[in-house]
Amino acid sequence: MIKKKEKKTANKKKSNEEINQNKQLIRILSFFLLFFGFFLGSYFYFQSQNYFKYAGLDFRKEKMGEINFYHARFPIIYRGQIYNIHNLYLRTDPRKNKVPVNANFSLSEKIIISLDEEIKNCENVVLGQVNLAMFLWAFPWVKNVTLASTNKELAESNNFDFADCSNASDLKTIIVVKKANKSLIEMEKENCYRFDVANCEYLKVAEKYIVSVIEQINSNNKNEL
Repeated sequence: MIKKKEKKTANKKKSNEEINQNKQLIRILSFFLLFFGFFLGSYFYFQSQNYFKYAGLDFRKEKMGEINFYHARFPIIYRGQIYNIHNLYLRTDPRKNKVPVNANFSLSEKIIISLDEEIKNCENVVLGQVNLAMFLWAFPWVKNVTLASTNKELAESNNFDFADCSNASDLKTIIVVKKANKSLIEMEKENCYRFDVANCEYLKVAEKYIVSVIEQINSNNKNEL
């Protein structure tokens, strides 16, 4: 009887040890599952911050050195067919670019970008001009993109082109860039647009124009202006 009781006690003790071990194993597995779930959740959350949709485009945040770019691919549709895929690289997050726009855009075969003399001294004006010109050249019906000055006397004395809204026509789109207290994109008249640039943020205004043109094209459901 004593041996049977000792055996029963030993079995009960062994059973309790197995239960405790199982509980400990469950705690360890639960911890790892929780940690793994947190890790995956964090990974996908931060990854999602690098991808977003805006103006009908799929943007991806990319880093080159210490500089962030917002990259998207925009199909240029011409006569019902894809003519080109334009790679768009923005320095400003388009979701946070709050430059006001009051315009209905069109692009003629000749485009003149006429700059105020004070704008030419801005640090990022060259980058803004390059981005804007590359975007405009992507459209097959645009045959010519040139620079001009808003100062007629200075343009004549330096053998440079002068242009303002009086030069706009069906075959010629004018973009007048001027220094202002508040950044704004305004349609002065048909085929003439004014970029008001505050605090030398010409690049930001130029990028807003680019995104706004794309947004208008996509809203037409034809991918054409």
